[in-house]
Formats: sequence, C-alpha cells, structure tokens
Amino acid sequence: MKSAIVGILVGIGVVLFVLSLVWTQIFTGESRWTPEKADQWAEVKDRLHNLSFIVNSPEPPRRHASREEAQAEYDKVKAMANQLRSEFENAYDGPRTTATVLKWSGVGVLVLGIGLQFAWKDQG
Repeated sequence: MKSAIVGILVGIGVVLFVLSLVWTQIFTGESRWTPEKADQWAEVKDRLHNLSFIVNSPEPPRRHASREEAQAEYDKVKAMANQLRSEFENAYDGPRTTATVLKWSGVGVLVLGIGLQFAWKDQG
C-alpha cells in the first residue's frame, strides 16, 4: 500500500512537471492577444510618442490646435495605451503563471513522494 502511494505521488509529480514544460506551447495567449491588437497598440504608441513632443515642449509649437487640446488627446491616447499594455501583459503572463504553478506543484508532489519513500523505508 505504501509503495503504491509513493508511486502515485511520484507519477503525479512527474506528470505535473512535464505538463508545465509544454503548457506555454499549448496555450500561447493568442486567443486574447491578436495581430489586430498588436497593430493597434503600435499605432497608439506611435501617436503617444508624437504627442509627447507637443505636450512636453517648453514653448507651444506653431500649429492649429492648442496645447490643451493636445494634452486632452495625449491623456486619452495614454489611457488607451495603458489598457492595451495591460491586455498584452495578461495574455503574455497568464500561461507562464500557470506553467510556474504546475512546475512547482509537480516538484512539491515529487519531493513528497520521495520523502515518504525514505520515511517509510526506515520504518520497516
């Protein structure tokens, strides 16, 4: 009975660890982060970059729009950029977080199984 428990724990630990190695290849996050979102994020970052020169310049440049209008657009684009960055980070980190949990759970269960094997071996 004891050897069956040890075998099951070691088997589960190995399965969890192996699953953690392939988890990011199976679940890549592409369902939440599409090429269209990537293109949109690139456009938003470009617009934010261009607006930063207008908003942060010491003297307002000669242009038709006022500095207040540029600041309002900058704030709007900055909020959109932050939202897209958050979506990207969630799509990128989600599978990796799961893989990390699987890996350390597998290692823990494997160590528990091996530890029980040595503990029960000494008993008899």
